[in-house]
Amino acid sequence: MVYCMADIHGEYGRFRKMLETIGFSDGDRLYIIGDMIDRGPDSIDLVLDVMGRKNVVFLLGNHEEMCLDDLVRHAYGARERWAMNKGGETRRDLLY
Repeated sequence: MVYCMADIHGEYGRFRKMLETIGFSDGDRLYIIGDMIDRGPDSIDLVLDVMGRKNVVFLLGNHEEMCLDDLVRHAYGARERWAMNKGGETRRDLLY
């Protein structure tokens, strides 16, 4: 079966519950269409879980782009823009 999710925003517990509800297995495929991080409490745990799954495809959303703009590309104003969009906790968790 093929599934699609979007805008999970760090809600790792809800993500796990959804996988349980749909009976997600190694034979299935999941596409996450952006915005896996920020706002919710467990962005890093969610990212690590998804990275460990061979049958999950993740497409960057604007929250991941803001993260990359700040931490990788060092774009002007990126940190402030990301913070205004509730990325401060994710940033802290990634850096510290």
